Amino acid sequence: MHALPPVTPEQIAREFREMRCTGSAMEALSPGPLRRVLEAAARRRVKHEESRPRAIAHDGRRRASGDFE
Repeated sequence: MHALPPVTPEQIAREFREMRCTGSAMEALSPGPLRRVLEAAARRRVKHEESRPRAIAHDGRRRASGDFE
């Protein structure tokens, strides 16, 4: 079995906010079942975001001229 990628505290805090969890953020960062759930969700989010195509940002001048190539 391969090792799981590391999850940063920032990613755990983001999942804590995105899931609208109750309680303190310190509970989420301390070892336990809540942290494991948030770590799994963070890994899933990273994998999902990597697989999504990036939106191309057009600057204002290109949009005004209709140049979207």
